[in-house]
Amino acid sequence: MVEGLVKFRREYKGQIWLEVFIVEKVNTSRQSLAAIKKAIKKIRPDKVQLNTAVRPTAEPGVKKVRLERLNKIAKFIGGGCEVIADFSKDEVTVERIDAERGVEEKLLSILIRRPCSLREICIVLGISKKTAFVYAMNLVKGGFAKSERKNGELFFRIK
Repeated sequence: MVEGLVKFRREYKGQIWLEVFIVEKVNTSRQSLAAIKKAIKKIRPDKVQLNTAVRPTAEPGVKKVRLERLNKIAKFIGGGCEVIADFSKDEVTVERIDAERGVEEKLLSILIRRPCSLREICIVLGISKKTAFVYAMNLVKGGFAKSERKNGELFFRIK
């Protein structure tokens, strides 16, 4: 993949922005970060952006890298590398849901896109925590979704 990007860089005269996804204990060792830095030097992108898993992931065990650590990694990589991970907890980025569908169908539509916390479900659907819990648990009981606790917060995702 790196060699393909190096070749592309030679041919393409426009801007190339490279996003590097950092996952705790997957590519955060000194050795991994040194290899990433070496690859970036070979590719020569115009901009390097660091991201991490700030929302719940479909794969268990994928852990975000803390902002402070990402900033240190960006400094290590150098060359104006910037952190683009959005750590704001209040932002919910779910597409508009068709208002004519039932609440459970809307909730299922949301969970197909990505796992959501109970709090996010309340915000997106405009319902109380108790009501959101009832609908989410109906999907769990029906075999469509599963619940899990992550960092002390209850999340629901497609089964």
